[in-house]
Amino acid sequence: MDSERGSIVEKGGQLFHQNWSEYESAKSSTYRELLAVLIALKSFVNTLKSQTVLWLTDNQNVKRIVSCGSKSKELQDIALDIFSICVRNGISLDIQ
Repeated sequence: MDSERGSIVEKGGQLFHQNWSEYESAKSSTYRELLAVLIALKSFVNTLKSQTVLWLTDNQNVKRIVSCGSKSKELQDIALDIFSICVRNGISLDIQ
């Protein structure tokens, strides 16, 4: 699916789909990819507890931001939400 239109996440036969709002569509691909990671973790948190999640991306900014943070408050807030979900649920996130 075109990342400017929405996000699809599938895990073990379960499927989550969300269209981006106009606001989200106007944001950077990095913003949308980070948001997709957050949405996936929130959507599947019960099945991902104490698991390692491998997230494949062609956006190297996403890997860096999840690992080290961002100077952008908006991106940093998403990264902190991702970190918080992972810590609370014992999820190891491996972004490659």
